[in-house]
Amino acid sequence: MGAIQTNLAAMTSQQHRQQSLSEGKTAMERLASGLRVNGAKDDAAGLGIGNRMTSQVNGHAQVQRNANDGVSLVQTAQGALSQINDHLQRVRELTVQGLNGTLNWDDSDAIQAEINANLKEIDRLVESANYNGIPLLNGQAGGIDLQVGTHDGEQLGVDLSSPGFSVATLGLEDFTVAGIEGEVTPRNTLPGRALDIHVDAPHTELNVSGLAAGVSNERLMNMNQGSGDGSYGYYVSGEEGGKPVFYDADVSASHDTATDQSQVNVNASRLYGTVDEIPASTGTTSTQLLDNNGNTISGELVQSDDGRYLIADTAGDGETRYLEAELRFEAGSGSLTAQAIDDQPMIAGGVSPVNTLAGADVTDPDVSVSYYHSDNSHLSPSGQGVVEADGFQYIESGSTPAYYRVDESRTGAITHGNGTTTVNVYADDDIPLRDGGIAGTSDIDQTPQLTLPSDDSEIDFRDAGGNPLASGDVRLMQRESDDQYMIEVDEGGGVYRYHEARLDVVRDSSGDTFTVSALGTGTTTFDANTHEVSTVSGTSTVTIDPRNVEINYTDANGEHHPDVLRQGSDGNYYFDLPDSESSYGNFKVASLVDTEGNDILIKTINGNNDVIIYHPSNLDTTYNLNVQTDANGFSNDDSISAGSPHTRIDITEAAQDIRLKQPANPLAALDRAIGMVDSQRNQLGSMENRLGSVIESSRSVETQLASARSRIMDADYAAESARLTKSRILQQAGNSMIAQANQLPQNVLSLLG
Repeated sequence: MGAIQTNLAAMTSQQHRQQSLSEGKTAMERLASGLRVNGAKDDAAGLGIGNRMTSQVNGHAQVQRNANDGVSLVQTAQGALSQINDHLQRVRELTVQGLNGTLNWDDSDAIQAEINANLKEIDRLVESANYNGIPLLNGQAGGIDLQVGTHDGEQLGVDLSSPGFSVATLGLEDFTVAGIEGEVTPRNTLPGRALDIHVDAPHTELNVSGLAAGVSNERLMNMNQGSGDGSYGYYVSGEEGGKPVFYDADVSASHDTATDQSQVNVNASRLYGTVDEIPASTGTTSTQLLDNNGNTISGELVQSDDGRYLIADTAGDGETRYLEAELRFEAGSGSLTAQAIDDQPMIAGGVSPVNTLAGADVTDPDVSVSYYHSDNSHLSPSGQGVVEADGFQYIESGSTPAYYRVDESRTGAITHGNGTTTVNVYADDDIPLRDGGIAGTSDIDQTPQLTLPSDDSEIDFRDAGGNPLASGDVRLMQRESDDQYMIEVDEGGGVYRYHEARLDVVRDSSGDTFTVSALGTGTTTFDANTHEVSTVSGTSTVTIDPRNVEINYTDANGEHHPDVLRQGSDGNYYFDLPDSESSYGNFKVASLVDTEGNDILIKTINGNNDVIIYHPSNLDTTYNLNVQTDANGFSNDDSISAGSPHTRIDITEAAQDIRLKQPANPLAALDRAIGMVDSQRNQLGSMENRLGSVIESSRSVETQLASARSRIMDADYAAESARLTKSRILQQAGNSMIAQANQLPQNVLSLLG
């Protein structure tokens, strides 16, 4: 069908022409890029696969570079270790030579100097060996992880961790071939004497123990020596109940230079206590009985139920007569004296009338009684005439009754013819007895318990000469250590004097009388207001630190070197002695070390080759090591005059020099050190081999991945060239067909004409 409006033939030709044109462009793009897949439209799945393969290929290329870097690092470390091994081999050779007994000290020191030079070179190599800034032999690098794969976790570790290969970690620090056997350890503290430790200051911890709860206003004092037993160095003065109180003080103090802190410990023990009562003596008391004239008499000391003290004398016929007595004793002595206060004996008392005498009833009016003394003289009776008490009969006589013992052997009755009876009563003796009214008694075998007057003015205080001491200024005290009685004398102005004393007691029916007498002129004097202690001496723990310690050093040649203490970059101290003369060079440094026996040695390192020589020290005799701390002040000023905490240590080298063989088995120590180096070299050699294997395997994988990616991504030039040729032919044919299709409407117009 011919049509003018729609030229279907031209449209169809145009469509095919565009299709062949697109295919031609794709073929030209592939031929130009060499890739079959130039975008996701070409092959979306292939593009993703190829891209992942590209990552792997690039990763393996970098893995090979990483491994080669690792090989370089390992080879650098191996080279340094090889040099360290060479030095260790030389040290071992010198050690074998130095152990030979034919050498003198100069020869040994020369060998030691070369050994030290090799050891110093080992330390220099350890510190200088690095790769790209990474330390290889000092242990600071730790573990180095080499990325040897294209995924996470695919790493190989190179162990460069501690302890490294310094002389110290190889076990060769202070390595010395010749000398006596012994090991030392560094010392950075010293004990010393400390002066001017403040008792009461923010930087002081004050601990006071032993004071009673009621003591106030306590202060540490220094003893004002008296003429007696005042041997106390320190004491604590305080107040208790408004009265002074003193404590012996055991003071210990210490100062720590590292913290600038002090500690003062005061252990107080009370010197004197007040006396409220005197306890009864324990055990059997030695008792002396005296009559009123002071003559010794026999009997027993008893106490009546009403509290009176009595000397009880039992006559041969069983009658007991009592003499009222007073007690005199020294408190605490365990002995007493009882002396009759008069010469009037007493009967127990509690008399009752006697109505029958010699068989006659004396109440009968026809019975008369006549009374006679023992000498037959007339005796005037009174009261009942004859009474009975305590089982005995007595003649009662006088308005103040006196009682005479009845002589029953002479007493008798006479009956008269007129029916009356006369009873004649004779006294046994002419000793007048009194009615004692004594209901009961108890034996006394110890000094009694006494309660002292609450007011000391009621006590009679006397000095050693027997002269009274002014009341109000004295007080009875007791020494706590041995219960010795003391007289406290208030001298005024806060000064108190103490005398050893004895306490005598007299007890009678009227009460107790107390007399306190000083035993001698010796006294102990305390001043409660002066001699207060602000600083004390003690010990110091000195940390050797240039901040607050000054060290002055005298070498074996007698040369004095002031202020030699320094602190190294490693934080450790040393004594800098650059001008000290030495056989090994003028350079010298020193420090302090401890031996296994806790002796302190001065360790000196001499000359550039670090020959170690030790000198003994002695803190006890301080002949060459003197430590003294001035703890007065707490600033960082190093000037003693400024009152800063300061320690001065004076060190003197003894003429004796000591060399210590370290370690005890030097060749074994060297073999261990060489073994450590060999072990690390073996490890590094194995790591180098592994890295070579990584490089080869990574290169192989890279090749295989590139080949696989090529099959997916690369263009087939033969196919694409044919496709391009086909596209061009079809385009030319399409152009011809379009031209012919465009002529078809003209044919239709010709039909209309």
